Amino acid sequence: MLGLQATGLDVSTHLPRRVSREELVGAVSLVCDVSDLAPPEVAIDRWDDCALPARI
Repeated sequence: MLGLQATGLDVSTHLPRRVSREELVGAVSLVCDVSDLAPPEVAIDRWDDCALPARI
């Protein structure tokens, strides 16, 4: 949260929560392992060998 606030993004009113399976459809996740949330019929492409996005 502090990192987001340092960039000027106020997230003080947002509460962290686990994403639902419905929200996961078509989603892109960076660094987070969401394999335990995906239904068995959903293929997950892992891009672990790609560099993380640069900080601006």
